Amino acid sequence: MAQTNDVFLQRHWNRWRIGYERVKLPAGEKMGLASAHYDLTGPIESLPGLYLGLGGYGAVDGNRGGLFVWGPSAGWRQEIYRGLALDAGMFAGGGGGAGAPQGGGLMLRPHLGVEQEVGPVNLRFEVSRVSFPSGSIDSTDLFFGITIPVGSYTARRAKPEERLGAWEWFADQSRVGPAFMSYLPPSSSRNRSGGALANHIDLVGVSYQRAIDDNFFLPLEAYGAFSGNVSGYMAVMTGLGWRQELTERWWFDAEMLVGAGGGGDVDTGGGLLLQPMAGIGARLTRNWTVRLAGGYTWSPQGQFTVPTVQAMLYWDMQGVQLAGNPPPESAVLAGERVEIDDWVVTLGNKTYFPHSGVNYRGGAAQTEGVNLISAGIEKPLLSWLAFTGRGASAWQGRVGGYSEGLIGGRLSAPPVNFGGDHTFSLHLETGAGGGGGMDVGGGLIAQGTVGWRWNIWRGLALNAEVGRMSATGGNFKADIIEGGLSWTFGRARVR
Repeated sequence: MAQTNDVFLQRHWNRWRIGYERVKLPAGEKMGLASAHYDLTGPIESLPGLYLGLGGYGAVDGNRGGLFVWGPSAGWRQEIYRGLALDAGMFAGGGGGAGAPQGGGLMLRPHLGVEQEVGPVNLRFEVSRVSFPSGSIDSTDLFFGITIPVGSYTARRAKPEERLGAWEWFADQSRVGPAFMSYLPPSSSRNRSGGALANHIDLVGVSYQRAIDDNFFLPLEAYGAFSGNVSGYMAVMTGLGWRQELTERWWFDAEMLVGAGGGGDVDTGGGLLLQPMAGIGARLTRNWTVRLAGGYTWSPQGQFTVPTVQAMLYWDMQGVQLAGNPPPESAVLAGERVEIDDWVVTLGNKTYFPHSGVNYRGGAAQTEGVNLISAGIEKPLLSWLAFTGRGASAWQGRVGGYSEGLIGGRLSAPPVNFGGDHTFSLHLETGAGGGGGMDVGGGLIAQGTVGWRWNIWRGLALNAEVGRMSATGGNFKADIIEGGLSWTFGRARVR
């Protein structure tokens, strides 16, 4: 029988949706959008066809490099015949950029599609309608892509009646953490307007790596600029990496990244970026590693080719995967060998109320509030301290194309119980923001908020925050109200 410190693992089948479509803009202009969504399939047992997702779109073809939109989605999938399925859904998110006619930034995208299972993936075809209701983009398009089913595990304390078994498992090597990147443009580099670029452009973001085997790994990185006079520049990239251990503590790696980037008047053409990098890493402790890397960033459709350097600080997650073909759907593992690693994801709406005297970049007074879709992740480090990473993009308020990314910390008081668990906290965060005509200077922003969290059901909680945000080099200052949902979940981690 299970002991109090043993861990119960439950397998969940989720999926990635990845693809490409051509969107028609006014005056006959066309823009290529690449997209990626991560879906929770069957989140409600009584509705087996339902899925809920989070994902986004980025320009990679045309002349709108720097346009990004992201947000939640929901849909229904029903298999009709031997791996052939119908799929209908809706995406609603915020974003824009690159001077596109996106209005306030709200994008709606209903779709109707079919999938056909082909080996380990599904081929996907959709008819979609991309609409920015407050702008002038309204396009019916054809989408082609793939769907990749993926298994993941959540973990909790085992109940006494759940049996401990002799299950086989292995460590899932993955790491995540804050990342810093600098572009070093040569003196001849120019922006879209013809002006000279700064001699270095600094960016902050988040980097994730997941091992495929002992040598190969999948990287995923997202950055926003906070210096170099290119506020609003963003880059989101993925690819393939190779790693070779040099000693027990040191390793060498190389990776080829591909993705979308632009904004801030940087000439990335349609937005496609290629980034070959080589780096060296070191284990600082059992939980933390550091990596330094260098290489080039190249926009094949634009005039932006720059030497690039990076620095990352990673939390090694050391997750647990059950072995077998197929692996069991659930298992109880001995607490002497594994532990529960808690994480929190959040989704909500953030509202800025600009202070008196705040102006747009063009000089006009900014008096209208701004609504942004917001999402984040928290990693508890101590009972009272958590690392936080959050992103937000405008969907209303005449600043379509404004986006921001913040990293920082959450300091929490002990929970108070009155009609449920209530936690009060202080959040201090800094990062990069820009676009949409917001006067944030070079892009460096900071905010402080006080928050309340009410746990209502199985880790699902209501959140509310109030506070203040300021751009360190620009005119923008605002009061903040933010509300939404959070979900606390556990992963099994090697002790």
